[in-house]
Formats: sequence, C-alpha cells, structure tokens
Amino acid sequence: SGEITLGGHSRLKIYGRLDCKSGMRMNPANRNFFSSKKEAQKLKYRPCGNCLRKEYQNWNDLRNGELRCRFKATK
Repeated sequence: SGEITLGGHSRLKIYGRLDCKSGMRMNPANRNFFSSKKEAQKLKYRPCGNCLRKEYQNWNDLRNGELRCRFKATK
C-alpha cells in the first residue's frame, strides 16, 4: 500500500514503530521511513530492541549463531 509504518535511524541502521519511545528521541536529521519491515531489512536495518523486541531477539539469535560458527571455523 506504500503507507509509512516504520521509522529508521540512518546512522545506526535500526528500524522500529513510529510510536516507539526510542525512535521519538531520534535526531530528525538521522530519521528515515519505511512502508514495511521487508523494505527496512532489505536495506540492512535491524529491528529495534525496544518496540520490536521479538523480532530483535530473533535477529540477535541469528547473528550470534553466525558469529559462533565463524569463531569455531577460525580456531
């Protein structure tokens, strides 16, 4: 539908809901907007740990799994 539903921090590469307390404190110069999570993820943004806690935990679990695999491979 193209409707804006999420906001992102361009320098930190984090996206979240428009009503998130963390996002509301964001400097407007670093703010950008997305119409979907898929759009934000395609641009390599990660979910906000405050307003998208479940998505953030999934992202972090995947990231930590990849880091463990890389660490084991280098030993």
